[in-house]
Amino acid sequence: MLNKSRRLLLGVFILLTVDVIWVFSSELTKYIYNQEAFQKPFFSTYIKTSMLTIYLLGLFCYPPWRDYFGKQPAYTQLETELEEDIIQPDDDTSLSPPTYVPIKWPEKVEKGSGTESDDSSLQKVVKFCKLAEVRHMSETNATDAFWARLSYQASLRAGHLTKSNSSKLSIDQIAKIALYFCFLWFLANYTFQAALAYAEASLVSLLSSSSSIFTLLLASIFPANSSDKFTLSKLIAVIISIVGLSIVSISDSKLDLKLPLGVILSLVSAFFYASYLVFLKRMVDSEEKLEIPMFFGFVGLFNFILLWPTFFVLHYCKWELFEWPNKNQWCFLIINGLIGTVLSEALWLCTKFDHTFINCK
Repeated sequence: MLNKSRRLLLGVFILLTVDVIWVFSSELTKYIYNQEAFQKPFFSTYIKTSMLTIYLLGLFCYPPWRDYFGKQPAYTQLETELEEDIIQPDDDTSLSPPTYVPIKWPEKVEKGSGTESDDSSLQKVVKFCKLAEVRHMSETNATDAFWARLSYQASLRAGHLTKSNSSKLSIDQIAKIALYFCFLWFLANYTFQAALAYAEASLVSLLSSSSSIFTLLLASIFPANSSDKFTLSKLIAVIISIVGLSIVSISDSKLDLKLPLGVILSLVSAFFYASYLVFLKRMVDSEEKLEIPMFFGFVGLFNFILLWPTFFVLHYCKWELFEWPNKNQWCFLIINGLIGTVLSEALWLCTKFDHTFINCK
């Protein structure tokens, strides 16, 4: 277990690692567009987003997720609030109907063992019933017995875990939320990938950071809780971030500002991503309720299933002609998807920071 300061340092290190991966992914996308001559933003986004489906393997490999398919044990569904102290009558209503099972007696002691029972004059014949009556305790009493056997610290941990598990959304609810946001998530990523085809990666990254501005404005208009209110400190922090990125980008002599389409697509991507963050938090007020890796897995699955007809639309409208990648192009696309999307999202999820104040891509 890490203390608070070490966890903070670890979180900062992971976020820096994620930033490096995103820069690498942007540069690799530019390489695929230019050097590999495969400028297909929609195809690239479709492959990268569909790879998020890998997270759904946790439904078969991750034990806590497997519990979603069946009923959890009674002790994991305990209520943390105390009920009224009412003395229950001592009757048999709390026990199940009796069942009878045969008794297995130990083997008899051989004669001549030297014990007092060897004396036949002292032996008495005693007959015992060969069946035992068994009754099962009710779930309520079993719950009380379970709590009674826990230590104080263990009961606190169990209560916190029980409260957290009881508030989690079901698989159906997570899938429904993912269906609502899969298109918004795809549009945010698609416009970002398309912007890389018309502008330098440094410019696209700079303009994408404006999602913090859109997030601040949208969260003020559609607040999920009191912490989303507009404050001067948030505005100053966002301005400092934008100014810092502007200085770094302006220092790049290769920065090309002649393509307004790339600028527009970058700003549209930032707006879509900010909308995704704000409205997701408005629908799910606490990240403890939502299994975020499972959510992204369903996002990837729905994008894979629902968006493939768009290839025909783009092809016949001549916006993006469909072309099957060659071996080298497939290799770079898969590497970009595994590292730039699957790995980066997995590392980002490890930080467990508030979604509203994390500026991704």
